[in-house]
Amino acid sequence: MNMFDKKPTIYTSLSNIFPTGSHQIHLLILAIVALGMNSSFAQNENNASSSSIKAGTQVTANALNAVILGNAMGGGGGFKLKLGSVPNLIHIPMVNTIDDDDLKMANINKFEAVGGISASPDLSNWSVWATPVFSSFKNNIAPSTSKGDVSIALMGIEYNHDDTIIAGLSYAYSNVNATTLSNNGKLKSVSNTVSPYFVYILNDRWMLDASAGFGQAKPETNVGGVIGKTSSQSFFSAIGVTNTIAMGKFLVRPRASYTVYKDYLAGYKNSANVSNDPLTSWMYQTKLGGTVSYEAKLFSPFISTHKIFNNWRMNPSTTAASTYASTYQVQVGANASKGIFYGTVAYQFEKSTSQFRIYGGIRF
Repeated sequence: MNMFDKKPTIYTSLSNIFPTGSHQIHLLILAIVALGMNSSFAQNENNASSSSIKAGTQVTANALNAVILGNAMGGGGGFKLKLGSVPNLIHIPMVNTIDDDDLKMANINKFEAVGGISASPDLSNWSVWATPVFSSFKNNIAPSTSKGDVSIALMGIEYNHDDTIIAGLSYAYSNVNATTLSNNGKLKSVSNTVSPYFVYILNDRWMLDASAGFGQAKPETNVGGVIGKTSSQSFFSAIGVTNTIAMGKFLVRPRASYTVYKDYLAGYKNSANVSNDPLTSWMYQTKLGGTVSYEAKLFSPFISTHKIFNNWRMNPSTTAASTYASTYQVQVGANASKGIFYGTVAYQFEKSTSQFRIYGGIRF
């Protein structure tokens, strides 16, 4: 008997169980055993998608936080329109003063035409705001590596009581386009997120803020031509405290925040009729750090550094988390302001992850 006549051990065992000699039965059992050896087979696509879905949720939460803090601090959050009672074009005399937003000297003899409901001399405490946001991301944490971009149309309505209490409701329409590098797949997802928020300004030094978000999406994956369609729900809740210290033209803003993120991907069968189990991820994030900015006339550079502590819970519990227990975060960027125009560009990096973000608009 030569080596080619010797049966493999697993084949011999199956022959003992099924002495009929049917090769078809043997091959079927071998296929079942092979699939059984990979217990995570049914979860691979949802696992690969999880970091991209989480990135979309985090970008939305961070963009909302940047806008509401910007509005509360007088920096503007893009397009902002105060509501009033006279929705027509009128002329408002401007007095000699310095605008804190852009340091522009106004002339008492100059009249400026302002259109729409923002022109009312009887402005209310209500305003509406909106801004586009674009962010790219890259996650190099194995095994759920991914990269892509998130585009957001962010808007809201806000109530301001004596520059002390600010409350609002925002809506975000976001589009995620990502490559799930771990399986060389593509992911597209369109989501809708509604977020109430609240800011309490204690004095010119201290500010408290809280926000939450509830989102739904319809992710679609494409891995080697195999299409998978599922649904996802996201949730985030954040609280924070910010201090402001003025040092000439420098502003130092220490900040501490705590955020809870939840992302759920429903189970589904892809176009190859392979089942993918549902996946739920919880992340609890504490951030400690601050921002230093230089308040220039048109262009204000800033740098933010934070220490981040993450705790997570996954279901199934065997799923590898796409984050670290402890990491750093550095953000470098600039705010630009010229009259009614406003914008921010920033590059953010952490251990094995990075984001590039830009947003802006018009404000009144």
